[in-house]
Order: sequence, then structure tokens, then C-alpha cells
Amino acid sequence: MLTVKDVAAVLRLSPDRVRGLLMHPRSDVRLPGVKIGSWRVPRSELRDYLIAHHTTRTLTDPTPKGDDD
Repeated sequence: MLTVKDVAAVLRLSPDRVRGLLMHPRSDVRLPGVKIGSWRVPRSELRDYLIAHHTTRTLTDPTPKGDDD
């Protein structure tokens, strides 16, 4: 199980942003986790979440690959 701080480091997000994803009102956006005192995210769930939400966009290039207009 990963802590919010661990997930934030993996995703390169702030811990507050990770908590926002854990509590997001839309289930298709929500990061799966459990709150037992503090939030925990199973490694396998984080892996599945990353695969399901993978895009061709990057932080340095907001243009989807293949759009060479």
C-alpha cells in the first residue's frame, strides 16, 4: 500500500492533488484508495489507474501526437 506522499512522488503531483483525486466526485476520474486513518492506495490499483488514464499528451507538449497542423 502506498501513502499519499508516495503516490504524489510517482505521479509528480502535490499531495493535495492526490487527495483530490482520491475524493473526486466522478468515479471515472477518482483514484481508487482506502482511508484507514489516512489514505492508502494499493500498488496494483495505482498501476491499473495509470494504464486506464494513459494519454499521448505530455506535460511539456500539450498537443496530442499526430496533430501536426
